Amino acid sequence: MIAEALRKWKLEQSLQQQELSALKADIEIGLDDIAAGRLTDFDPESIVERRRALLTTRAPSA
Repeated sequence: MIAEALRKWKLEQSLQQQELSALKADIEIGLDDIAAGRLTDFDPESIVERRRALLTTRAPSA
């Protein structure tokens, strides 16, 4: 039972480390984008409008 718990803990630690590494990579990409000037102001209304436009061009579900 202890061996199984230890195995599970090691697996969870490994997964957590992978997730942390992926998060750090995403942050680095974002910081690189900022440094290169590749950013825009956040405009939630434009997101809503694009979604509405997408929905109106789709065929209705049966």
